[in-house]
Amino acid sequence: MKILIVDDEELTRRGIISSIDFEELGISEIYTADDGLSGLEEARIRKPDIIISDVRMPRMTGIEMLQTLTGEFPELVAILMSGFSDREYLKAAIKLKAVSYVDKPIQISELNEALKVAVDEVNNKRSIAKSTTPASADEAVEKVASDNVTIKLIKEYIFENYSNSSLSVRDIGEHVQLSVSYVCTYFKNETGVTLNQYLTEFRMEKAKELLSDPRNKVSEISEKVGYNDGNYFSKSFRKFTGISPTEYREQTV
Repeated sequence: MKILIVDDEELTRRGIISSIDFEELGISEIYTADDGLSGLEEARIRKPDIIISDVRMPRMTGIEMLQTLTGEFPELVAILMSGFSDREYLKAAIKLKAVSYVDKPIQISELNEALKVAVDEVNNKRSIAKSTTPASADEAVEKVASDNVTIKLIKEYIFENYSNSSLSVRDIGEHVQLSVSYVCTYFKNETGVTLNQYLTEFRMEKAKELLSDPRNKVSEISEKVGYNDGNYFSKSFRKFTGISPTEYREQTV
């Protein structure tokens, strides 16, 4: 499990690292950043499971950072730290579904308890994800789309545009009039699968259909399902099915 500590005070960052037994909590990788903007960049590189962040920091607040990151990484678990004067941010923290809001100056016992809750939350999310893996993303989306107009519109838009290699989350968000970060969060919350996961699975299923017809050249199928790079398509297909496109064809034709 990975954690990112974001605080503009070096003493605070060092104090947390030296005072918490992360190994006992099951956290093996610890990263730090000195403000919200650096935290944003570091999170995109490291992809932590948990973020501990101060609220008020130079360049970008902890709230602004997490608003962006929770859109990109819906499974992220956050703990916010701040002083009493920052209590106006509490509503924002609740909206972000931060698991805990820890007062400064930090009481290590309080932070340790918050971390235990965060670790449990990460493990719960992993268990849910694992238990739902056998069901396809398409089945999950289809089930919701019948009663949810926004999800239905997203599903139809992907069906009409999946072959376009430049199709992006931004395009999908604009189609349903939602921001990039919110359309990702909304889709995940409503269906239980990420938008990128659904798009990838949709393309892979279309690729399997095309591979089952010997008239379609393997070298051309990647472009038909939205991949300009044939090598990247092959890697994605193998990751999805466990075999290469050529091997799949040999087994099905």
